[in-house]
Amino acid sequence: MRIFSIIALFLLSFILQSTVFQYIAIFDVIPNTNLILIILVALFKNKKVGGTAGLIIGLLQDILFGNAIGVHGLIYFSIGYFIGVINPTVSKDNAISSFILTFLFTIISNIMFFFIYYFSSVNITFVEMIREIAIIEAIYNGVLSILLYKVMKKLFISPNLRFSRRG
Repeated sequence: MRIFSIIALFLLSFILQSTVFQYIAIFDVIPNTNLILIILVALFKNKKVGGTAGLIIGLLQDILFGNAIGVHGLIYFSIGYFIGVINPTVSKDNAISSFILTFLFTIISNIMFFFIYYFSSVNITFVEMIREIAIIEAIYNGVLSILLYKVMKKLFISPNLRFSRRG
């Protein structure tokens, strides 16, 4: 049941990101809900699930919207795998950890994209990319991650109910 819910969330993310979010852009920057979901899946599961989700979603995004196949797949895989590795040391009790991870890894993903664009001869400066894209997207993603954290927590953390006799 959980896998179908996660797939539905990613499909909804693709649809919203390519349609509705185009109209609620802040300074021409739209949120990257796929990245948020990859971070949250890796946070609640492990490195295998996080890396696999990142690779599949990244490749799908490359196939549907990208210019080169594999760029998003590599970056999203790296992020999902790394968050899965640090998963045991991160608190999953509150949404602040998801905000911080999403904020940091949005900036890191933008830096990774910058280096790929730089070596592909795309004309963009590092300062311009950080100031005009990465910071705004990181704040936007961070705020949305708090909302999505509550949904993902319900999917991944089941309540601990214990019925026992008191003697």
